[in-house]
Amino acid sequence: MRVDLPVDLKKVSRWGWMAPSKTHVGPLAHAVDFYCDEGTSIYAVAPGVVVWVKQDSNVGGPKRRYYFDGNRIVIRHRDGHYTAYE
Repeated sequence: MRVDLPVDLKKVSRWGWMAPSKTHVGPLAHAVDFYCDEGTSIYAVAPGVVVWVKQDSNVGGPKRRYYFDGNRIVIRHRDGHYTAYE
């Protein structure tokens, strides 16, 4: 699936894309991080259906123990791809 970035390229993490990362490995090897101010509206990269939401967490961090703690929305797109926003 080809999509346009929803933010200016200057707000995109280079981890895993142009530099090694301790967190962007395995299933997250192709993850892209966007840096936005709190309160910024988030839009899906393509039309789809929300298939999972986790919104009860108030903890997190870069360590492995926080892997399942982030709030997250998962969307299934028409072509079968999924995107997750955390």
